[in-house]
Formats: sequence, C-alpha cells, structure tokens
Amino acid sequence: MAYHFCGSKNNTNGAAKFLEELLRSDFVGLNVIGIVCYMGNGGILKQLGFRFESENMVYKVPHPGNPAKTLYFIPDTVHVFKSLKEMLMKSIQICLPDDTVARYNLPSKVVRMDQVKWLDKEQSDSVLKFALKLKDSDLNATHFQKMKVTRSTNVISSQVGGALIHRGEKHDDPSMITTGWFIKQFRRWFSIVTSRHQGTALSYHNGFL
Repeated sequence: MAYHFCGSKNNTNGAAKFLEELLRSDFVGLNVIGIVCYMGNGGILKQLGFRFESENMVYKVPHPGNPAKTLYFIPDTVHVFKSLKEMLMKSIQICLPDDTVARYNLPSKVVRMDQVKWLDKEQSDSVLKFALKLKDSDLNATHFQKMKVTRSTNVISSQVGGALIHRGEKHDDPSMITTGWFIKQFRRWFSIVTSRHQGTALSYHNGFL
C-alpha cells in the first residue's frame, strides 16, 4: 500500500506517466489487472487509452507492462452508487423500457423518487416506521454529507423499496409500486458489486436479475 502526493492542481500528463511507469515495473511481483477509480480521473484514464463516450466505450487496453495481457478500467462502484442516488433524487421521473415493464409484469413504467420524500413525511409521526433509517437529511444532503455512503444506503434500501410497494398497493398507485421495485433492484445491484463474500457475489449460480 502506498500513497502518491501531488500538488493542488492535478497534472494529468504527469499522473498518467507515473501510472504507466508503475504498471511497467515488476511491482513486487503483483499481477495488476485493473484500475479502480471514480470518473473524476477521466483525463488520466484517457491518456492511458480508455474512453467513456456512449458510442465509443473502451474499458480495456493492452497492459503497458506486457502487451500480451489486458488492463481493465473498473469504476468505483461506491462513487457510482452515490452519484446515481443524487441524480435520481433531482429527476422528476424516469421511464423504464417497455421490455423491462413486460418482463417483470410491472404496473407502470414510471419511477418517481419524490415518492420517497412522501414516504418520509407519512411515517414522520409514527412510532413504528416502514423505513427506520430514512431521514430528511438523507433526502436533502449538503455537499459534504453527500460523500457519506449512508446518505445513499438509507434511501436506496430494501426497506424503502418494500415500504413503497406496500403503500402503493394500499393506495392503488402503480408508479409507487414500480418505484419500490426499482429501488430494491438498485440496492441489490449495489450489494452484489460491493460483495466480499462468495454467497452474495455475482456468478453463474447467483445471477443479478
């Protein structure tokens, strides 16, 4: 384990060159197969040959230390999770593809994250809550609070998803049921990609959907 300190301004070319030299070295015998980082390092990754445009996605390149091997780019899944949660909370609604709606027999194609705010208000005066960890501060997090993973896991949780499905069925609200299903699927994805146990890891025997 090591840290590389840099100045207040990020030198993209210098950082990319440093990574290339590191990957070309023996690195105490370790076999480096991937780089994990959040998308703020896009400039450095492009210098290494990765691309992230929707029509030009390059997530693997020849290994700088051994062209016969492959070097992969792996997004920081925790950062992706937090960013997606914030994006969803700012969106008025999103619509699921028709094939997904048909495959899972969903009552609506609309996902509305403002219904999570409705759930928080509905249970605010109740002693017994559907989603115990859900708080207003999770839904309206400040800039620095957004960096905390718990601000996202409290919102994107199986409890919140299940509560919305239950309340949607009671109030005959199809979009609330679909929103609850979507949140549960989103949380299941996060559990799988951050899994450190064989029992919950993505495999041929334990598919995602």
